[in-house]
Amino acid sequence: MSERLQQRLSRRELLGLGGALLASHMLKASEVEEEFSYERLSELGHVGVAHNAGLNPWRYDKYLNSHASILELDVLPYEGELVVGHDMRQFETLPDEVKAQQLLEPMMNEAYQVGKVCALDKKGEASDLIARQQFNEVIEKVEEVPVVVFGKDWNHLDELVTDFPNVFPAHTINSRGGLHDFFEELPNFPNREAVSLEKSLATPKNLSALKENGIYVYVWTVNDPRQVLSLEGADAIISDKTRILNAFSGKV
Repeated sequence: MSERLQQRLSRRELLGLGGALLASHMLKASEVEEEFSYERLSELGHVGVAHNAGLNPWRYDKYLNSHASILELDVLPYEGELVVGHDMRQFETLPDEVKAQQLLEPMMNEAYQVGKVCALDKKGEASDLIARQQFNEVIEKVEEVPVVVFGKDWNHLDELVTDFPNVFPAHTINSRGGLHDFFEELPNFPNREAVSLEKSLATPKNLSALKENGIYVYVWTVNDPRQVLSLEGADAIISDKTRILNAFSGKV
């Protein structure tokens, strides 16, 4: 592992983006079950799916008040703005008053005011060049605040980590082919430091290979507490369920 990557991973932990240092937001083995063999996982709230907080202000308040240290916001471009939503066709069916509540920048500011870190999940429609520029402009406005960025637009993530020291990218992987490509490209992209891994790919073999390369691993989307018991080697989980996040904080 390069010295730079070691420094980045250490800074990720120090900022409370995962690791062993932010105990109040981490999952401890003693708080779940005896056979749970590793010490801590980060928790992240997930905002943007239709049945979740992103489309329901009351649920969003619930996420803001949960014990999750990080809120994941799904990001879409819409009429010249970046908004929080999971699917463009779905977003377009929302009432105008709900759409107005979904602007990315105000939602990020609200999260920061209550001490949360934002993890921005760039959806497919947010990968075009115009949306990239809008995304960069949002990041510039919060340049002193850490931001985790998930996405399949790997080229943009590679640029973000070079241009913005407050950005902590996680390359989204949802297929075996994508995981193979990530490993194949890794020697040419030493700045890559994290992945957002679909839970069916989070096998002991894959998690071990990623950790051997110094890669920080988020696993999504974990909505069943029993699933967590098989994720030894993961650094963080992403969940739609506040009850899971709260339970894993030992504060049911």
